[in-house]
Amino acid sequence: MYLKRILLLVALSFIVLPVSTNAALKTYACYYDLSRDQDTEITIMNLGTGTASYTLRVFDQSGDQIYVTNRMLSAGESDFFRLGQEIGHGPYYWGVVIIETQEDNFLSLAAEYYMDQEIVSIDNIIEHVPFRSSGRDYWYCIYHVNVGVSSTGLIVMNPWWEPTTVTVYVRDESGDVIYQDRITLSDHEADYLDLEDLIGQSPYTWGLIDIKADIPIVLACEYYYRGGSALEIDNVVDFYAWQED
Repeated sequence: MYLKRILLLVALSFIVLPVSTNAALKTYACYYDLSRDQDTEITIMNLGTGTASYTLRVFDQSGDQIYVTNRMLSAGESDFFRLGQEIGHGPYYWGVVIIETQEDNFLSLAAEYYMDQEIVSIDNIIEHVPFRSSGRDYWYCIYHVNVGVSSTGLIVMNPWWEPTTVTVYVRDESGDVIYQDRITLSDHEADYLDLEDLIGQSPYTWGLIDIKADIPIVLACEYYYRGGSALEIDNVVDFYAWQED
């Protein structure tokens, strides 16, 4: 009986340990695009004083994993991936890149976005996706502008291994909601909202996009022809508020 009890405890430890290990993972995330004439280069930097291992995963827009690699960085070291060279290009090759590492590691990402082989935008992501607390909704915001020749594309991404429901509120400059949508994303799925198609263009179609999610998510906006640039891309990985659901 004693031997059976030991064997049972050993068996249970193999069941519990992976869950505990996963719970200790930090996830960094950002948007990528390999469709049409676009490309993305991801740089991972180790901010810590010791060696950091990580797993980089790339998912297409439907949430299917299309690339994965495991690497290690010494203190202060950096590594990069030109995703178009690693994966290739395709109409559905866009969505979320995640980098998983142990909780005591500190990483930083830089995403370089290319169009027609020319770099058009660089974004730095220095924070990991916040850990989830049950029973909370999370609020995010990002700017949109659809005035004159300028237009905005909103990308909503789920960086987790579970589904999420997201509600999007697009407001004009006076604060009125001019578009609202409720979106369900499976694990690692991404959705693209072309705001020019959804709300049109006018002198007043600019302002705040307010987004509520039941788990922490990642946002990006593509800004077309704003400030003389053909394309600029910004990522948002942190919420500005949470509330009990």
